Amino acid sequence: MNLDSEILHTTSLPFTRHGRFRWIGLIWQVYRVAAFICATVLCRQLSAQTAVPRVWLPANDQERYVVSNVLAGLPAPLGAFREQQRVLSAALLDYLLRLSETNVTVVHKGILVGDAVFVDPIELRFCDVNAELFLTNCVFSNRFSLLGCHFRKSFVIEGSVFAEEARVWASQFDSFFAASGVKFLSETSFHTSKFSHGIEMNNAVFGDSVDFNFIEVLNFLSARNCQVWNLLSMNDVKHLLPIASSPLKNSQID
Repeated sequence: MNLDSEILHTTSLPFTRHGRFRWIGLIWQVYRVAAFICATVLCRQLSAQTAVPRVWLPANDQERYVVSNVLAGLPAPLGAFREQQRVLSAALLDYLLRLSETNVTVVHKGILVGDAVFVDPIELRFCDVNAELFLTNCVFSNRFSLLGCHFRKSFVIEGSVFAEEARVWASQFDSFFAASGVKFLSETSFHTSKFSHGIEMNNAVFGDSVDFNFIEVLNFLSARNCQVWNLLSMNDVKHLLPIASSPLKNSQID
């Protein structure tokens, strides 16, 4: 048998002794590369999840005051501060929500902030909040957006003002959603969100169009004495109990 025929014979039989060792070595190399890639991706994900609480620093005295009170299980009202001293950053809110993943005090006592002013855009994506969140009598000067978020306890924004567009899309609220007395001065949308306990929006004001399309309310929806100054859209709303409402003022219902 000449050399060419011997090479052809060897390479055409991968499960001979020499071929078997070669394939085992190749599979081992592939396994090592795959394990390295998986470990790298996992480490990056863990770093991304834990980076914000470690590196975030308060921007001013009022943010230090808020964080200190929340970590101590106390409310953080800012009504006694001057208006320019009530400004909080979007980064602070993100930090507080992440604390609800690990901090036992925050989980049990909640996040209670009042009379704050947020000038940054609030953009929360797919966050999982395991603490009560109270943002009462606050002012949101820029857009407010929740996408795919999951709030496992009460979400309370009573008396707050949203100066720009407010979007609550595809989010889930397991407990009470309280928005009585809220002023939504621009377009507002709760598109495809789910409210497992109920919604209370008594005396709320909607200064522009409102989108309640495809929401799901598993308990009650209370909207007494609401004012809607533009188009109100409520297509395919699913709810188990009757909607408690008085006639809406200055509204057109689609």
